[in-house]
Amino acid sequence: QHLLQFGQVKLLPKTGEPCFVELHTTCIEDGERGLVFIFRDVTADRKVINRIYQQAAHDALTGLMNRRSFEDGLEQVAHDDSGVLRANVLATIDLDNFKVVNDTCGHQAGDELLKQIAQIFQRAVRKADKVARLGGDEFAILLEGCPVDKARKIMDSVLLEIRNHRFSWEGKVFNVTTSIGLIEFVPGSELSVKMLFSNADKACYTAKALGRNQTFVHISSDESYHSEQRHTDWGKLLEKAMDEGRFILFVQPIVPLQAHRRQLYSHYEILLRLPFRRHLLSPGSFLPAADRLDMMGRIDRWIIRKVVELLSENSLSGKSGLTPRLMVNLSAQAVQDPDLYAYIDATVREFGVDPSVLCFEIAESVAISNFMQTRRLMKSLFELGCHLVLDDFGSGFSSLNYVRDLPLSYLKIDGNFVHNLVSNAVDAAMVKAVHEVGQVMQLLTIAELVEDEQTLTSLHEIGVDFAQGYHCGKPFPFMHLCEQGIDHIGTMTNQGS
Repeated sequence: QHLLQFGQVKLLPKTGEPCFVELHTTCIEDGERGLVFIFRDVTADRKVINRIYQQAAHDALTGLMNRRSFEDGLEQVAHDDSGVLRANVLATIDLDNFKVVNDTCGHQAGDELLKQIAQIFQRAVRKADKVARLGGDEFAILLEGCPVDKARKIMDSVLLEIRNHRFSWEGKVFNVTTSIGLIEFVPGSELSVKMLFSNADKACYTAKALGRNQTFVHISSDESYHSEQRHTDWGKLLEKAMDEGRFILFVQPIVPLQAHRRQLYSHYEILLRLPFRRHLLSPGSFLPAADRLDMMGRIDRWIIRKVVELLSENSLSGKSGLTPRLMVNLSAQAVQDPDLYAYIDATVREFGVDPSVLCFEIAESVAISNFMQTRRLMKSLFELGCHLVLDDFGSGFSSLNYVRDLPLSYLKIDGNFVHNLVSNAVDAAMVKAVHEVGQVMQLLTIAELVEDEQTLTSLHEIGVDFAQGYHCGKPFPFMHLCEQGIDHIGTMTNQGS
Protein backbone atom coordinates (compact mmCIF):
# COMPACT_ATOMS: atom_id res chain seq x y z
CA GLN A 1 0.00 0.00 0.00
CA HIS A 2 1.24 3.49 -0.89
CA LEU A 3 -0.09 6.75 0.55
CA LEU A 4 -1.02 9.00 -2.35
CA GLN A 5 -2.78 12.01 -0.82
CA PHE A 6 -3.58 13.71 2.46
CA GLY A 7 -5.55 16.90 3.14
CA GLN A 8 -8.62 18.56 4.63
CA VAL A 9 -11.84 19.44 2.85
CA LYS A 10 -14.98 21.34 3.82
CA LEU A 11 -18.29 19.51 3.40
CA LEU A 12 -21.58 21.34 3.07
CA PRO A 13 -24.48 19.07 4.13
CA LYS A 14 -28.03 19.87 3.05
CA THR A 15 -28.96 20.47 6.66
CA GLY A 16 -26.88 21.48 9.65
CA GLU A 17 -23.56 23.30 9.89
CA PRO A 18 -20.59 22.80 7.54
CA CYS A 19 -18.03 20.29 8.72
CA PHE A 20 -14.35 19.69 8.01
CA VAL A 21 -12.93 16.25 7.30
CA GLU A 22 -9.39 14.99 6.99
CA LEU A 23 -9.01 12.88 3.83
CA HIS A 24 -6.48 10.10 3.33
CA THR A 25 -6.28 8.47 -0.12
CA THR A 26 -4.42 5.17 -0.43
CA CYS A 27 -3.65 3.13 -3.59
CA ILE A 28 -4.00 -0.67 -3.38
CA GLU A 29 -1.71 -2.49 -5.81
CA ASP A 30 -1.98 -6.12 -4.60
CA GLY A 31 -4.50 -8.13 -6.55
CA GLU A 32 -7.13 -5.88 -8.01
CA ARG A 33 -6.00 -2.30 -8.04
CA GLY A 34 -8.15 0.34 -6.35
CA LEU A 35 -8.31 3.33 -4.04
CA VAL A 36 -9.22 3.48 -0.38
CA PHE A 37 -10.60 6.76 0.98
CA ILE A 38 -10.43 7.33 4.73
CA PHE A 39 -12.40 10.26 6.17
CA ARG A 40 -11.93 11.62 9.70
CA ASP A 41 -14.13 14.38 11.13
CA VAL A 42 -11.83 17.18 12.30
CA THR A 43 -14.51 19.84 12.85
CA ALA A 44 -13.92 19.88 16.61
CA ASP A 45 -10.15 20.15 16.07
CA ARG A 46 -10.64 23.09 13.72
CA LYS A 47 -12.87 24.84 16.25
CA VAL A 48 -10.21 24.45 18.95
CA ILE A 49 -7.53 25.84 16.61
CA ASN A 50 -9.75 28.75 15.59
CA ARG A 51 -10.56 29.47 19.21
CA ILE A 52 -6.85 29.52 20.09
CA TYR A 53 -6.17 31.86 17.16
CA GLN A 54 -9.09 34.06 18.17
CA GLN A 55 -7.78 34.31 21.71
CA ALA A 56 -4.24 35.05 20.52
CA ALA A 57 -5.25 37.71 17.99
CA HIS A 58 -8.29 39.33 19.60
CA ASP A 59 -9.18 41.25 22.73
CA ALA A 60 -11.02 39.03 25.20
CA LEU A 61 -13.41 41.76 26.39
CA THR A 62 -14.54 43.39 23.13
CA GLY A 63 -13.73 40.76 20.49
CA LEU A 64 -11.77 43.37 18.51
CA MET A 65 -8.23 42.78 17.27
CA ASN A 66 -5.64 43.13 20.00
CA ARG A 67 -2.55 45.33 19.83
CA ARG A 68 -0.21 42.60 18.59
CA SER A 69 -2.35 41.43 15.68
CA PHE A 70 -3.21 45.02 14.75
CA GLU A 71 0.45 46.03 14.68
CA ASP A 72 1.24 43.00 12.51
CA GLY A 73 -1.45 44.07 10.04
CA LEU A 74 -0.25 47.68 10.10
CA GLU A 75 3.32 46.50 9.46
CA GLN A 76 2.19 44.60 6.35
CA VAL A 77 0.31 47.62 4.96
CA ALA A 78 3.09 50.09 5.78
CA HIS A 79 5.76 47.98 4.06
CA ASP A 80 3.70 46.61 1.18
CA ASP A 81 6.11 46.29 -1.77
CA SER A 82 3.48 45.63 -4.45
CA GLY A 83 4.17 49.04 -5.96
CA VAL A 84 0.60 50.29 -5.46
CA LEU A 85 0.89 53.71 -3.78
CA ARG A 86 -2.50 54.23 -2.21
CA ALA A 87 -3.19 56.40 0.80
CA ASN A 88 -3.93 54.77 4.15
CA VAL A 89 -4.83 56.29 7.50
CA LEU A 90 -4.08 55.20 11.06
CA ALA A 91 -6.49 56.50 13.69
CA THR A 92 -5.81 56.29 17.41
CA ILE A 93 -8.79 56.87 19.68
CA ASP A 94 -9.04 57.71 23.36
CA LEU A 95 -12.27 57.80 25.36
CA ASP A 96 -12.84 61.08 27.20
CA ASN A 97 -13.55 60.83 30.92
CA PHE A 98 -13.62 57.01 30.94
CA LYS A 99 -12.10 57.16 34.42
CA VAL A 100 -15.25 58.93 35.65
CA VAL A 101 -17.38 55.87 34.79
CA ASN A 102 -14.86 53.47 36.33
CA ASP A 103 -14.47 55.48 39.54
CA THR A 104 -18.18 56.20 39.91
CA CYS A 105 -19.71 52.83 39.00
CA GLY A 106 -16.85 50.32 39.13
CA HIS A 107 -14.89 48.27 36.61
CA GLN A 108 -17.87 46.14 35.61
CA ALA A 109 -19.58 49.28 34.30
CA GLY A 110 -16.37 50.34 32.60
CA ASP A 111 -16.11 46.98 30.84
CA GLU A 112 -19.70 47.23 29.63
CA LEU A 113 -19.05 50.72 28.27
CA LEU A 114 -15.98 49.47 26.39
CA LYS A 115 -18.04 46.68 24.79
CA GLN A 116 -20.72 49.14 23.69
CA ILE A 117 -18.12 51.53 22.25
CA ALA A 118 -16.49 48.65 20.35
CA GLN A 119 -19.84 47.82 18.74
CA ILE A 120 -20.27 51.46 17.70
CA PHE A 121 -16.84 51.46 16.05
CA GLN A 122 -17.66 48.33 14.07
CA ARG A 123 -20.98 49.77 12.89
CA ALA A 124 -19.62 53.19 11.96
CA VAL A 125 -16.55 52.26 9.90
CA ARG A 126 -16.28 50.42 6.57
CA LYS A 127 -16.36 46.61 6.52
CA ALA A 128 -12.73 46.40 5.37
CA ASP A 129 -11.42 48.68 8.12
CA LYS A 130 -9.50 47.01 10.95
CA VAL A 131 -10.55 47.97 14.48
CA ALA A 132 -8.49 47.14 17.57
CA ARG A 133 -8.51 47.70 21.29
CA LEU A 134 -4.95 48.58 22.24
CA GLY A 135 -5.57 48.42 25.97
CA GLY A 136 -7.53 50.27 28.64
CA ASP A 137 -9.75 52.82 26.88
CA GLU A 138 -7.46 53.16 23.85
CA PHE A 139 -8.51 51.97 20.40
CA ALA A 140 -7.08 52.11 16.88
CA ILE A 141 -8.52 51.84 13.37
CA LEU A 142 -6.64 51.15 10.13
CA LEU A 143 -8.38 52.55 7.05
CA GLU A 144 -6.74 51.10 3.93
CA GLY A 145 -7.09 52.82 0.57
CA CYS A 146 -8.57 55.87 2.27
CA PRO A 147 -7.29 59.45 1.84
CA VAL A 148 -7.19 61.50 5.02
CA ASP A 149 -10.11 63.76 3.98
CA LYS A 150 -12.36 60.74 3.58
CA ALA A 151 -11.02 59.21 6.80
CA ARG A 152 -11.85 62.39 8.67
CA LYS A 153 -15.47 62.23 7.47
CA ILE A 154 -15.70 58.62 8.64
CA MET A 155 -14.23 59.54 12.02
CA ASP A 156 -16.57 62.51 12.35
CA SER A 157 -19.48 60.10 11.96
CA VAL A 158 -17.90 57.95 14.68
CA LEU A 159 -17.66 61.01 16.94
CA LEU A 160 -21.30 61.88 16.32
CA GLU A 161 -22.59 58.36 16.99
CA ILE A 162 -20.62 58.05 20.22
CA ARG A 163 -21.61 61.54 21.39
CA ASN A 164 -25.28 60.66 20.88
CA HIS A 165 -24.83 57.42 22.81
CA ARG A 166 -26.07 57.49 26.40
CA PHE A 167 -24.44 54.99 28.72
CA SER A 168 -26.70 53.98 31.61
CA TRP A 169 -25.67 52.07 34.70
CA GLU A 170 -27.79 51.54 37.80
CA GLY A 171 -29.78 54.70 37.24
CA LYS A 172 -26.80 56.88 36.36
CA VAL A 173 -26.47 58.27 32.83
CA PHE A 174 -23.19 59.28 31.23
CA ASN A 175 -22.46 61.17 28.03
CA VAL A 176 -19.43 59.67 26.32
CA THR A 177 -17.11 61.39 23.85
CA THR A 178 -13.84 60.47 22.14
CA SER A 179 -10.68 62.21 20.98
CA ILE A 180 -9.20 60.96 17.71
CA GLY A 181 -5.78 61.44 16.11
CA LEU A 182 -5.15 60.67 12.43
CA ILE A 183 -2.03 60.22 10.32
CA GLU A 184 -1.97 59.49 6.58
CA PHE A 185 0.75 57.30 5.08
CA VAL A 186 1.59 55.39 1.91
CA PRO A 187 3.30 51.98 1.62
CA GLY A 188 7.07 52.16 1.58
CA SER A 189 7.30 55.43 3.50
CA GLU A 190 10.16 55.86 5.94
CA LEU A 191 7.80 55.93 8.91
CA SER A 192 8.01 52.84 11.08
CA VAL A 193 4.98 51.39 12.85
CA LYS A 194 6.31 52.90 16.07
CA MET A 195 6.56 56.36 14.46
CA LEU A 196 3.09 56.05 12.92
CA PHE A 197 1.64 55.32 16.35
CA SER A 198 3.68 58.11 17.92
CA ASN A 199 2.40 60.71 15.45
CA ALA A 200 -1.19 59.49 15.66
CA ASP A 201 -0.97 59.56 19.47
CA LYS A 202 0.32 63.14 19.41
CA ALA A 203 -2.61 64.13 17.21
CA CYS A 204 -4.95 62.38 19.65
CA TYR A 205 -3.39 64.21 22.62
CA THR A 206 -3.86 67.48 20.74
CA ALA A 207 -7.53 66.70 20.07
CA LYS A 208 -7.99 66.04 23.79
CA ALA A 209 -6.13 69.21 24.81
CA LEU A 210 -8.20 71.31 22.40
CA GLY A 211 -11.40 70.37 24.19
CA ARG A 212 -12.02 66.68 23.41
CA ASN A 213 -14.78 65.22 21.21
CA GLN A 214 -12.92 66.05 18.02
CA THR A 215 -10.52 64.74 15.38
CA PHE A 216 -7.05 66.17 14.85
CA VAL A 217 -4.90 65.29 11.83
CA HIS A 218 -1.13 65.05 12.15
CA ILE A 219 0.16 67.67 9.70
CA SER A 220 3.47 67.29 7.91
CA SER A 221 3.16 70.00 5.25
CA ASP A 222 5.81 72.20 6.89
CA GLU A 223 8.31 69.40 7.28
CA SER A 224 11.18 71.48 8.66
CA TYR A 225 8.97 72.98 11.37
CA HIS A 226 7.22 69.74 12.28
CA SER A 227 10.50 67.84 12.19
CA GLU A 228 11.86 70.33 14.73
CA GLN A 229 8.76 69.83 16.86
CA ARG A 230 9.11 66.03 16.72
CA HIS A 231 12.72 66.15 17.84
CA THR A 232 12.28 68.88 20.42
CA ASP A 233 13.29 68.07 23.98
CA TRP A 234 10.02 69.28 25.48
CA GLY A 235 11.33 68.95 29.01
CA LYS A 236 14.19 71.39 28.39
CA LEU A 237 12.01 73.74 26.33
CA LEU A 238 9.30 73.97 29.01
CA GLU A 239 11.87 74.34 31.80
CA LYS A 240 13.45 77.23 29.88
CA ALA A 241 10.06 78.81 29.23
CA MET A 242 9.34 78.89 32.96
CA ASP A 243 12.84 79.92 34.07
CA GLU A 244 13.16 82.71 31.49
CA GLY A 245 9.51 83.79 31.41
CA ARG A 246 8.98 82.81 27.77
CA PHE A 247 5.36 81.78 28.15
CA ILE A 248 2.86 84.40 26.98
CA LEU A 249 -0.47 84.84 28.75
CA PHE A 250 -3.56 85.42 26.60
CA VAL A 251 -7.12 86.13 27.74
CA GLN A 252 -10.47 85.38 26.12
CA PRO A 253 -13.54 87.48 27.00
CA ILE A 254 -16.55 85.87 28.67
CA VAL A 255 -19.50 88.08 27.81
CA PRO A 256 -22.78 88.55 29.74
CA LEU A 257 -25.96 87.44 27.97
CA GLN A 258 -28.50 88.84 30.42
CA ALA A 259 -28.89 92.60 30.98
CA HIS A 260 -28.67 92.41 34.78
CA ARG A 261 -25.21 90.77 34.54
CA ARG A 262 -23.63 93.65 32.59
CA GLN A 263 -23.00 96.14 35.40
CA LEU A 264 -21.06 93.96 37.84
CA TYR A 265 -17.98 92.15 36.58
CA SER A 266 -15.82 91.73 33.50
CA HIS A 267 -14.80 88.09 33.01
CA TYR A 268 -11.83 86.62 31.12
CA GLU A 269 -10.26 83.18 30.91
CA ILE A 270 -6.47 82.99 31.13
CA LEU A 271 -4.88 81.03 28.26
CA LEU A 272 -1.26 80.08 27.60
CA ARG A 273 0.92 80.40 24.49
CA LEU A 274 4.53 79.33 23.85
CA PRO A 275 6.79 80.99 21.22
CA PHE A 276 8.58 78.32 19.16
CA ARG A 277 10.74 79.30 16.18
CA ARG A 278 8.47 81.52 14.07
CA HIS A 279 5.28 80.02 15.53
CA LEU A 280 3.16 80.74 18.58
CA LEU A 281 2.12 77.35 19.93
CA SER A 282 -1.33 76.87 21.40
CA PRO A 283 -1.74 74.68 24.52
CA GLY A 284 -2.65 71.63 22.44
CA SER A 285 0.88 71.55 21.04
CA PHE A 286 2.81 71.43 24.31
CA LEU A 287 0.52 70.68 27.28
CA PRO A 288 0.21 66.97 26.40
CA ALA A 289 4.01 66.76 26.66
CA ALA A 290 3.94 68.71 29.92
CA ASP A 291 1.35 66.29 31.29
CA ARG A 292 3.43 63.25 30.31
CA LEU A 293 6.50 64.84 31.94
CA ASP A 294 4.58 65.64 35.16
CA MET A 295 5.20 69.36 34.66
CA MET A 296 1.60 70.59 34.63
CA GLY A 297 1.57 71.43 38.33
CA ARG A 298 4.65 73.64 37.97
CA ILE A 299 3.22 75.35 34.87
CA ASP A 300 0.00 76.06 36.78
CA ARG A 301 2.05 77.66 39.56
CA TRP A 302 3.93 79.77 36.99
CA ILE A 303 0.63 81.01 35.53
CA ILE A 304 -0.83 81.83 38.96
CA ARG A 305 2.22 83.84 40.01
CA LYS A 306 2.42 85.70 36.69
CA VAL A 307 -1.29 86.61 36.76
CA VAL A 308 -1.08 87.86 40.35
CA GLU A 309 2.11 89.80 39.59
CA LEU A 310 0.50 91.54 36.59
CA LEU A 311 -2.62 92.33 38.62
CA SER A 312 -0.46 94.00 41.27
CA GLU A 313 1.22 96.18 38.64
CA ASN A 314 -1.87 97.21 36.65
CA SER A 315 -5.33 98.55 37.41
CA LEU A 316 -7.76 96.84 35.05
CA SER A 317 -11.00 98.49 36.18
CA GLY A 318 -10.58 101.91 34.56
CA LYS A 319 -13.46 104.41 34.69
CA SER A 320 -16.11 101.72 34.25
CA GLY A 321 -15.77 100.53 37.80
CA LEU A 322 -16.22 96.93 36.61
CA THR A 323 -14.44 94.37 38.76
CA PRO A 324 -12.28 91.97 36.74
CA ARG A 325 -12.57 88.25 37.32
CA LEU A 326 -9.86 86.12 35.78
CA MET A 327 -10.43 82.39 35.36
CA VAL A 328 -7.31 80.28 35.83
CA ASN A 329 -7.38 76.58 34.94
CA LEU A 330 -6.00 74.03 37.39
CA SER A 331 -4.79 70.66 36.09
CA ALA A 332 -5.19 67.30 37.80
CA GLN A 333 -1.56 67.50 38.94
CA ALA A 334 -2.22 70.88 40.55
CA VAL A 335 -5.34 69.61 42.33
CA GLN A 336 -3.34 66.67 43.70
CA ASP A 337 -0.61 69.02 45.03
CA PRO A 338 -1.12 69.26 48.83
CA ASP A 339 0.89 72.51 48.96
CA LEU A 340 -0.96 74.38 46.20
CA TYR A 341 -3.30 76.29 48.50
CA ALA A 342 -0.40 77.50 50.64
CA TYR A 343 1.36 78.64 47.46
CA ILE A 344 -1.69 80.60 46.23
CA ASP A 345 -2.26 82.14 49.67
CA ALA A 346 1.40 83.22 49.95
CA THR A 347 1.47 84.61 46.40
CA VAL A 348 -1.69 86.69 46.86
CA ARG A 349 -0.36 88.09 50.15
CA GLU A 350 3.10 88.79 48.69
CA PHE A 351 1.68 90.99 45.91
CA GLY A 352 -1.25 92.40 47.89
CA VAL A 353 -3.88 91.35 45.34
CA ASP A 354 -7.59 90.99 46.14
CA PRO A 355 -8.19 87.20 45.94
CA SER A 356 -11.79 87.74 44.75
CA VAL A 357 -10.37 88.71 41.34
CA LEU A 358 -9.24 85.10 40.85
CA CYS A 359 -11.58 82.33 39.71
CA PHE A 360 -10.03 78.87 39.72
CA GLU A 361 -11.40 76.52 37.10
CA ILE A 362 -11.34 72.72 37.53
CA ALA A 363 -12.68 70.30 34.92
CA GLU A 364 -15.57 68.09 35.97
CA SER A 365 -13.59 64.93 35.19
CA VAL A 366 -10.66 66.09 37.35
CA ALA A 367 -12.98 67.07 40.20
CA ILE A 368 -14.77 63.71 40.25
CA SER A 369 -11.60 61.65 39.86
CA ASN A 370 -9.90 63.55 42.71
CA PHE A 371 -12.97 64.50 44.71
CA MET A 372 -11.52 64.65 48.24
CA GLN A 373 -8.54 66.76 47.12
CA THR A 374 -10.83 68.97 45.00
CA ARG A 375 -13.26 69.62 47.85
CA ARG A 376 -10.46 70.37 50.31
CA LEU A 377 -8.74 72.76 47.88
CA MET A 378 -11.97 74.49 46.82
CA LYS A 379 -13.10 75.08 50.41
CA SER A 380 -9.73 76.59 51.30
CA LEU A 381 -9.74 78.86 48.23
CA PHE A 382 -13.34 79.88 48.94
CA GLU A 383 -12.40 80.87 52.50
CA LEU A 384 -9.49 82.88 51.07
CA GLY A 385 -11.98 84.83 48.95
CA CYS A 386 -11.44 83.27 45.52
CA HIS A 387 -14.24 82.07 43.24
CA LEU A 388 -14.57 78.52 41.90
CA VAL A 389 -15.67 77.25 38.50
CA LEU A 390 -16.57 73.68 37.48
CA ASP A 391 -15.54 73.34 33.83
CA ASP A 392 -17.05 71.04 31.16
CA PHE A 393 -20.07 70.43 33.36
CA GLY A 394 -22.55 67.95 31.92
CA SER A 395 -20.18 65.34 30.51
CA GLY A 396 -21.25 62.99 33.31
CA PHE A 397 -24.47 63.67 35.18
CA SER A 398 -23.22 61.48 38.00
CA SER A 399 -21.37 64.64 39.04
CA LEU A 400 -24.67 66.08 40.32
CA ASN A 401 -24.14 63.99 43.45
CA TYR A 402 -20.85 65.79 44.09
CA VAL A 403 -21.56 69.38 43.04
CA ARG A 404 -23.67 70.03 46.13
CA ASP A 405 -20.57 69.61 48.30
CA LEU A 406 -18.42 72.09 46.35
CA PRO A 407 -18.40 75.87 47.09
CA LEU A 408 -18.88 76.89 43.45
CA SER A 409 -19.74 80.25 41.90
CA TYR A 410 -19.99 79.17 38.25
CA LEU A 411 -20.85 76.16 36.09
CA LYS A 412 -19.24 76.05 32.65
CA ILE A 413 -21.47 74.07 30.32
CA ASP A 414 -19.62 71.43 28.30
CA GLY A 415 -18.86 72.96 24.89
CA ASN A 416 -19.71 69.68 23.18
CA PHE A 417 -23.38 70.40 23.91
CA VAL A 418 -23.17 74.09 23.08
CA HIS A 419 -21.48 73.59 19.71
CA ASN A 420 -24.50 71.86 18.11
CA LEU A 421 -27.15 73.49 20.25
CA VAL A 422 -29.14 74.89 17.31
CA SER A 423 -29.23 71.70 15.21
CA ASN A 424 -29.42 69.01 17.90
CA ALA A 425 -32.49 68.81 20.16
CA VAL A 426 -30.72 66.52 22.65
CA ASP A 427 -27.85 68.99 23.05
CA ALA A 428 -30.32 71.85 23.49
CA ALA A 429 -32.11 69.90 26.23
CA MET A 430 -28.78 69.18 27.95
CA VAL A 431 -27.79 72.86 27.94
CA LYS A 432 -31.18 73.81 29.36
CA ALA A 433 -30.94 71.11 32.03
CA VAL A 434 -27.47 72.21 33.14
CA HIS A 435 -28.60 75.84 33.32
CA GLU A 436 -31.61 74.83 35.43
CA VAL A 437 -29.30 72.96 37.80
CA GLY A 438 -27.25 76.14 38.09
CA GLN A 439 -30.36 78.20 38.83
CA VAL A 440 -31.54 75.83 41.57
CA MET A 441 -28.07 75.92 43.17
CA GLN A 442 -27.79 79.70 42.67
CA LEU A 443 -24.76 79.32 40.41
CA LEU A 444 -24.01 81.39 37.31
CA THR A 445 -23.74 79.46 34.04
CA ILE A 446 -21.21 79.95 31.23
CA ALA A 447 -21.54 78.39 27.77
CA GLU A 448 -18.30 77.55 25.93
CA LEU A 449 -17.57 77.16 22.19
CA VAL A 450 -20.05 79.80 21.04
CA GLU A 451 -19.18 80.20 17.36
CA ASP A 452 -22.22 81.90 15.74
CA GLU A 453 -25.09 84.32 16.35
CA GLN A 454 -27.79 81.63 16.28
CA THR A 455 -26.15 79.77 19.16
CA LEU A 456 -25.75 83.03 21.08
CA THR A 457 -29.45 83.86 20.61
CA SER A 458 -30.54 80.38 21.74
CA LEU A 459 -28.38 80.61 24.86
CA HIS A 460 -29.89 84.00 25.69
CA GLU A 461 -33.41 82.57 25.31
CA ILE A 462 -32.57 79.62 27.58
CA GLY A 463 -31.35 82.10 30.18
CA VAL A 464 -27.64 81.16 30.29
CA ASP A 465 -25.74 83.94 32.07
CA PHE A 466 -22.48 84.15 30.08
CA ALA A 467 -20.98 83.01 26.77
CA GLN A 468 -17.44 82.32 25.61
CA GLY A 469 -16.15 81.55 22.13
CA TYR A 470 -14.71 83.11 19.00
CA HIS A 471 -18.06 84.71 18.15
CA CYS A 472 -17.97 86.56 21.47
CA GLY A 473 -14.31 87.51 21.39
CA LYS A 474 -11.03 86.01 20.22
CA PRO A 475 -8.11 85.48 22.62
CA PHE A 476 -5.63 88.35 22.83
CA PRO A 477 -2.49 89.04 24.91
CA PHE A 478 -3.11 89.70 28.60
CA MET A 479 -0.71 92.65 28.39
CA HIS A 480 -3.18 94.43 26.09
CA LEU A 481 -5.76 94.21 28.87
CA CYS A 482 -3.21 95.49 31.37
CA GLU A 483 -2.17 98.38 29.13
CA GLN A 484 -5.60 99.44 27.85
CA GLY A 485 -7.90 98.41 30.68
CA ILE A 486 -11.40 96.94 30.69
CA ASP A 487 -13.00 100.12 29.27
CA HIS A 488 -11.19 99.99 25.93
CA ILE A 489 -11.13 96.20 25.61
CA GLY A 490 -14.85 96.03 26.43
CA THR A 491 -15.58 98.42 23.57
CA MET A 492 -13.49 96.30 21.20
CA THR A 493 -15.28 93.12 22.30
CA ASN A 494 -18.71 94.66 21.76
CA GLN A 495 -17.65 95.57 18.23
CA GLY A 496 -16.75 91.93 17.60
CA SER A 497 -12.99 92.33 17.30
